[in-house]
Amino acid sequence: MARKVATVQRVAETRPIEGADRIEVARVEGWDCVVGKGEFSPGEKVVYLEIDTFIPDGTPHLEDIRGSHREMLAAGVPTHGTVLRTAQLRGVYSQGLLLKLATFGIAEDAPVGTDVSSRLGVCLYEPIVSGEDLLGDYDGRLAPKTDAVRIQNLTELWPLLVRVTSEASVKVDGTSVTLSALPKDEDAAYGLRVLGHNNELNPAMGLGAVMRDCAVRQGLADLLLEHPELTLQAELVGPKVNGNRLGLAGYQLLVFSVWNNHLGRAPRQKLSLRVQAKAQPSIAASMVPQLPMQLGDYATPDELLAAVDGIKGNVTAGRYDEGVVFHITDTRELTPEESDELERALGPNMEVKVISNKYLSKEKG
Repeated sequence: MARKVATVQRVAETRPIEGADRIEVARVEGWDCVVGKGEFSPGEKVVYLEIDTFIPDGTPHLEDIRGSHREMLAAGVPTHGTVLRTAQLRGVYSQGLLLKLATFGIAEDAPVGTDVSSRLGVCLYEPIVSGEDLLGDYDGRLAPKTDAVRIQNLTELWPLLVRVTSEASVKVDGTSVTLSALPKDEDAAYGLRVLGHNNELNPAMGLGAVMRDCAVRQGLADLLLEHPELTLQAELVGPKVNGNRLGLAGYQLLVFSVWNNHLGRAPRQKLSLRVQAKAQPSIAASMVPQLPMQLGDYATPDELLAAVDGIKGNVTAGRYDEGVVFHITDTRELTPEESDELERALGPNMEVKVISNKYLSKEKG
């Protein structure tokens, strides 16, 4: 399920910032954006660009946007641009950018939620993986992509989320990897398929080799060769991954999902004890003892965000954690229609992501 980074939304409210004369906060869905005072009105339709949006240099009407300057492959071409990040202004978190519909010639009757990413020429930022390290596109037959929806995009579904059962795990700032066994052959010891977020990687080169070597060292390769019906998904963390803000000395894979027969997430209780010992998600509920495990333990999405903001020490002592992921395990309290609505919003992973604003704003732990 591709993430929509630029959509038509409606301003829910505006509110002042203490001590600020020229700026205020405008809220869209569950997101707060710092804007010019009086620039937007409650109820007004706007274009909203989420954090992590990549804006190529020279994009019309977006030439002067501030953010992190990066390079990524856009339509297969290395392209320089700006990535929107969380910022703090006058002590207020600002996440994303609001723009007038008329700036882009978008009609006022455009439905809320309309994806206008292509129209604006923006996309989700993805780090570059060198071409020689790629074998092809991501193979969704093995497992869904490792996408989780942020809680700020789910405010209208909060009445459903508080009625489901979930497991919580630490969100780790790494790069995603999907591992599956190839049919056994003469090179069975290395017979792994290694996939990043968008592509299948060469397990003998570059990032793919780092992932494969970790899988071999941690015993995950042997596990997959013995149980070819399983697919594992994990985060690669270590010295050269996302700036290594967790301060780790070496590379490792932290497993968070196990898929069985490539058809569905494997229930932990149905995996053998030996398989559980190696494939048990290693960023598990026991690692977030500070927090209640159920979404229903929180009164509002804002209360949940506040609880996650600033958690630390679950991966590296004294350092902020990136956040928490809630894995929906049971929707029996919902009607079939409600369950279908939630699955359409969350996708097959059925996960909700809650990111710490302190971590995003690069405060030091």
